[in-house]
Amino acid sequence: MTSAYVRDNKNQPIKDVWTLEAADPFALGAGHVDPAAAMDPGLVYDLSPRDYIHVLCTLNYAAAKQIALLMDNHKISCPRSSNLVYAADIKYPSFSLHFNSTRIPKLVVRRREVTNVGATRSTYRVHVEEPSGMKISVQPETLEFTKKNQKLKFRVRFQSTITKANEDATTGEISWKCIRGGTHVVCSPVVVLWRGL
Repeated sequence: MTSAYVRDNKNQPIKDVWTLEAADPFALGAGHVDPAAAMDPGLVYDLSPRDYIHVLCTLNYAAAKQIALLMDNHKISCPRSSNLVYAADIKYPSFSLHFNSTRIPKLVVRRREVTNVGATRSTYRVHVEEPSGMKISVQPETLEFTKKNQKLKFRVRFQSTITKANEDATTGEISWKCIRGGTHVVCSPVVVLWRGL
């Protein structure tokens, strides 16, 4: 997902086959698979089965037995502590947000963690393409890795800048561009759904 591309061989946005307009993430997903880039992605959002258990626990499943039904190991228990504040903080490489005027606050913070699988010493700087109606800030803006398989965390702050939406959904992207130790660009699509604004 993070190494997929969204431009064609003429450097134009890939088109939606139905509308012949630039495809959005609903039509395109994260983009077109680039097998060579996927073999050397630079950074990964490293998920394990345990992370999914944490998500289910965060969603307040009533009993560990319910979670165990989904896993091969029937001796599952929810951890006493978890890195997840919300289920949406899972180490997943995309961001999907739902804003409306009645239930969801106009400010949402999401947390992520990435693992360096590229050069031992590498530095990445964030680049943000904001969806319309949204202000996005990322902290820290630079990730500096000093070893392979090192994990670093970052927070993304999504702030609504509108009181009335003109579209049902807007899209953008958060990408980490390697500025030392390689040429990787690690992309995460952002989709914001506007309901009731």
